[in-house]
Amino acid sequence: MTKEEAIRRLKRIADNEAYADKFQDACRLAVVALEKQTPKKTTIDEYDDGTYSYICPCGAEVEENQTYCDICGQALDWSDA
Repeated sequence: MTKEEAIRRLKRIADNEAYADKFQDACRLAVVALEKQTPKKTTIDEYDDGTYSYICPCGAEVEENQTYCDICGQALDWSDA
């Protein structure tokens, strides 16, 4: 099973009212953890003086080629950067 399939299945359980609240909460937490492991692209913030910085999807500044965000733990994708 891929991470994406696990996320889809866990989201269905988390949204199904037939399950107990604590089980749904555990599924939601698992979805968040799996999504953090899926690398996401950074954006570039360019300043007026010509310098720039890389920004994690959470909004935190990260160093170039950093594997994970220090603030939120998101895995970062540097392909085509």
